[in-house]
Amino acid sequence: MDFALTETQDAIREMLKKLFGELVTDDSLKALERSGQLFHVKTWRALAQAQMLGIALPEAVGGAGLGLFELGLLLQQVGRSVAPIPALETLVMGALPVARFGTPDQQARLLPPIIAGDLFLTASLREPGSRLPDRPTTRALPDGDAWRLTGVRDCVSGLEGASAILIPAMIEGVGVTVFLLDPAAEGVQTQEQRSTSGERLALLTLDGARCGELLGQPGQGAQIARWIERWTTFGLCALALGVAERAMFMTADYAGQRHQFGAPLGSFQAVSQRMGDAYIDVEAMKVALWQAAFRLDSEPVRQELPSPRGPMTPISTRPMLDGPPGPPALVQADLDAIGLARLGPPLTERLSDQDPDRALAIAKFWAAEGCHRVLATAQHIHAGMGFDRDYPLHRYFLWARRIEFTLGGASAQLARLGDMIADEARAPGADPQP
Repeated sequence: MDFALTETQDAIREMLKKLFGELVTDDSLKALERSGQLFHVKTWRALAQAQMLGIALPEAVGGAGLGLFELGLLLQQVGRSVAPIPALETLVMGALPVARFGTPDQQARLLPPIIAGDLFLTASLREPGSRLPDRPTTRALPDGDAWRLTGVRDCVSGLEGASAILIPAMIEGVGVTVFLLDPAAEGVQTQEQRSTSGERLALLTLDGARCGELLGQPGQGAQIARWIERWTTFGLCALALGVAERAMFMTADYAGQRHQFGAPLGSFQAVSQRMGDAYIDVEAMKVALWQAAFRLDSEPVRQELPSPRGPMTPISTRPMLDGPPGPPALVQADLDAIGLARLGPPLTERLSDQDPDRALAIAKFWAAEGCHRVLATAQHIHAGMGFDRDYPLHRYFLWARRIEFTLGGASAQLARLGDMIADEARAPGADPQP
């Protein structure tokens, strides 16, 4: 599979790298932290002027009409510069679902202002005690020509300044439905939370919050919620790649400049081995990310997206798995090692098919495990400098930790892959012999 960039993609990457490199500097981030502003407004405006905010949105609403690869290049640069902008929330969790499931009126009303940098959206994928956005405990009751939402949503990012939140809720007798809720609506209470990276999050308490606008059709919400989760997972993987890649280069530069015992740190065998391992992790993250992008982009459009989970136990109640990470893809040797070779060649063939959910789980595993290891190496080689808040590395470490556990860490992804393997073993065609 060839992941070489096209001429257009390469030009986009270089332009974005230049834009972020000039605007999102260490000094500008320190000034932003002192000011208490929500995000890096100057960078957001520059992206709007460069027509990058609509990079994956349809041309009919003023977007560039490009795809997941190009969006991934943008998010990679956001992570590479740890730019505090609502790219994931507005462009991935908000704009893309509206473009995919919204009515023509919603698309015409919401997407052009997003492309211009004037409107922000976000989505809530979590509830306390649940990581399954397509199975919400939030309830919606009819109220004339509108609905009343009741429930609790936590860790909502990008809420401040957002014009609407996409929230899945259950309508009795109809099914899960996604609502476009105004954060200032009656019955919405917010309480500030903070992420590991210091990002402002919100705890939403919905006490009969009035909402009159749906995204998609009533009962279509489980499909939409899974779709948002998929694309958000991809966005997190792209951010993680940028974070890990920049931390690796920053550490390589430091190891070449810092001298100990009369020689550069990078000349010591143990240090060079750690940097070599970091490079391998970054490359694995890169391959897994673009493989997931390829499979998502090439998947035929379907009316229904079946849940990859089936009747599985919620992740929050499952025992966590420990141990060294596995390879970026399963092959026959891996099946031999874990005792599944008896299931025969059909299983091996199906494990390497074009399933985007499997590709995303692999990509998110590497985003969590690989980024964790790269930043551990970076901190180790930098020693005390890595924890100095006057030095930029601490931001990369905190971003890596936040991304690692959002929508499930490495153990959660291995559990998900294990469920997929078990489903494949039970599927017709698998060898039933013990």
